[in-house]
Amino acid sequence: MFEKVNKFWFYGLCGTLMILTFLSLFGAAIYDEGMGDNLFLRVSYWAFHLFRFPTHVFWEGSMNSTGFFGGLIFNCFFNAFVIERIVSVIRTSKKGIGY
Repeated sequence: MFEKVNKFWFYGLCGTLMILTFLSLFGAAIYDEGMGDNLFLRVSYWAFHLFRFPTHVFWEGSMNSTGFFGGLIFNCFFNAFVIERIVSVIRTSKKGIGY
């Protein structure tokens, strides 16, 4: 299963998701503390809830300071793997049809 992973896409997605996750974390913190209120901060606040899935949703009670950031990094790798696999399956199925 892991030998078929396109490493270029996987690492690119990991980097992109990490940047977006930590930007949304800072935006959500600013919005949550009431230090600003604009469209970017509102979007980043709600995007952070998306980026913190699955570890912070299922194991929220066990998230301490180390686990919190470790969980975010794990989420980036997990979500990058899932997205890469979905894109790979779609590409493979389109090639089989004759595209």
